[in-house]
Amino acid sequence: MSKFNKENIIKNSRQLLATMKSMCEYTYTELQALTGFDSVALCYAILQLVNDGKIDQTRQAAGVCYAVSR
Repeated sequence: MSKFNKENIIKNSRQLLATMKSMCEYTYTELQALTGFDSVALCYAILQLVNDGKIDQTRQAAGVCYAVSR
């Protein structure tokens, strides 16, 4: 079974969203350090949350940042 099936992506996205509720915004590097996800798992989790409208991504001086949608 593939590590990146829809069930695992949803599970990872829920874990990521729960982690993100502790601060206002995060860089990709911060999210990777907090979750321990590899690059592919983190990208899929972010994509799932962006598509679901649960997080926003914005471009800032520090690069792309992610925040829980309000």
